[in-house]
Amino acid sequence: MTSTIAVETLIVSHPNADFDAFAGMLAAQLIYPDARICLHGGVNRNVREFYNLHADQIPAVEPSTVDRDSVRRLVLIEVTDPERLGDLAELAERDQVEVVAFDHHGDAQLESGTALVADHGAVVTGMLRLLLEREARISPMHATAFALGIHEDTGSLTFSSTTDRDIEALAACVRMGANQEQLARYLRSPLQREQRDLLQRLVSVRREHHAAGLRIVTAAARAGRYVEDASSLVSRVGDAVDWDALVLCVEMEGRVLVIGRSRTPALAVDAAFESLGGGGHAQAASALVRDSDPDAVLERVLSEIERVAQEPPRARQVMSTPVHAVPSGEQISATLAKCQRLGLSGIQVSENGDLTGVVSREDLDRAVRHGLSHAPVKGVMSSGVDVIGEEATLGELRDLLATGRAARLVVVADGPYRAEECVPLERAQGVVTRGDVLRALREHPSHSPEATAAVRERLDSIARLKDVLPAISAVAAAHDGVYLVGGAVRDVLLGEQSLDLDVMVEGDAIALGSELARALGGR
Repeated sequence: MTSTIAVETLIVSHPNADFDAFAGMLAAQLIYPDARICLHGGVNRNVREFYNLHADQIPAVEPSTVDRDSVRRLVLIEVTDPERLGDLAELAERDQVEVVAFDHHGDAQLESGTALVADHGAVVTGMLRLLLEREARISPMHATAFALGIHEDTGSLTFSSTTDRDIEALAACVRMGANQEQLARYLRSPLQREQRDLLQRLVSVRREHHAAGLRIVTAAARAGRYVEDASSLVSRVGDAVDWDALVLCVEMEGRVLVIGRSRTPALAVDAAFESLGGGGHAQAASALVRDSDPDAVLERVLSEIERVAQEPPRARQVMSTPVHAVPSGEQISATLAKCQRLGLSGIQVSENGDLTGVVSREDLDRAVRHGLSHAPVKGVMSSGVDVIGEEATLGELRDLLATGRAARLVVVADGPYRAEECVPLERAQGVVTRGDVLRALREHPSHSPEATAAVRERLDSIARLKDVLPAISAVAAAHDGVYLVGGAVRDVLLGEQSLDLDVMVEGDAIALGSELARALGGR
């Protein structure tokens, strides 16, 4: 007869625990020093190797040896659904058991108990901060496990869910002695023979799908017998291709393991796997389905992706309008001044009502330095027009501009990317530049439409500027460059009342002042 162990506080996580869940369990044990960790439902192979190596330092207990009547507190790590606790789920239902959950998924909820949810890329990030505030003793073993958890659940700080707190927590782990050699080993451990065989099959059947404007790479295969740590293959399957989302379906012993990754905020893979009984977060999730047909399961997953994926931005939403153009006979100096005034990195060139080329600000600057200020712009322009249809996705736009195939894309009603000799100006709906794509990707949040709208709202809140700024804007159109400068800029950003305005003019400031006086009825 197996003897049982009295455990007042029991720490558990979801089955097949990864390093983030395991690191969270270690952190919880430091928060509750008398607690025991219970690795029910198995762990990933690399986690088990790490655990076996450090077992003497980790207070753990087997599920079968827990005296369940002694449990008074159940600490859940990265899981809030009792159904994912296997035969330990009944503990969460007992009235005398306090349930505490640590998670980092924004929608994490408990039917009863306390859920501590932090919006970080890794669950251990928030827990480490709590430990540091309590001045807990964190050993190099703990620091290494915490670093592995942060690396794994943030894609080594590359997932869009990564926060500055994750970066700070990883730095703290390094300061506390995280072993870099172990990080390298466990983050990309060598494959076993069964894993290599499965990887070859997955790569051979890899397919590309398009759903909701996203590039989704999939692979479905039968492994027959159980292959340990199959989830570690997901990044290797996607190494040789470009993807927005990656889904693997592997049949093993009558069940299908589904593994998903997402690189785009347009798709949360945990939401796509929810109907399959899966879990995870927006960038990484998994599910285990009782089915023997991996292709059928994959079809279900693709259908769910179609349902939950957000429609990606299209060219018509990303483009800048109106289409600014200069006649081919316009002087280079005048064209450069227009680019400077409008804040453009380049500008389209037109002839007889058609767009016929484009010139970059860099080429204009170079021409001016070579004494060609008065030469016509057609002498330095690039002939032809790069054209894209208004329904092109943000991914297509990014690929075209990032690879250098195009520098500026003129948006028209329809059609794929192509180069045309000329485009009637009335057909051009807008222009997509690298800056437009970066704004859509939110890489320049300070220049986002939301940030611009916020500044405009501040401008509108400053009573003394309400009448003056529109008048300045109207008369400035005929001048090379007009800028609001000085203390008024500071006041706008701070939302303070401005007592005066300073305006800088490139060119004839007296002429602008006279026009502005007439517009405002002043002198």
